[in-house]
Amino acid sequence: MVTLVTVPNHNALFKNYGSEPTVTKWLKADGQRVDVDEPVVVVETTKATIDVDAPVAGLVFILKQEQESVKIGDALGVIAASAEEFAAFKNSQPR
Repeated sequence: MVTLVTVPNHNALFKNYGSEPTVTKWLKADGQRVDVDEPVVVVETTKATIDVDAPVAGLVFILKQEQESVKIGDALGVIAASAEEFAAFKNSQPR
């Protein structure tokens, strides 16, 4: 089962955020192992910066690239148990 890493609805980041949130930096490479609650990606606006933590342990796969604008709830990446599990997820998504 894959788990989405999403843009959180975080008051410090999004209350009067001033600009659309942007993916600033991935802290893990595509396919790299992460632990639960480990920071994996940084999202920022003109007024705040937040580390988004991994909701589960596994392999992280990037969906949104650095400098890409995002919205609350957008999937930034996914965490899967294996590369094969991620491939099955990706193939099941509409293009």
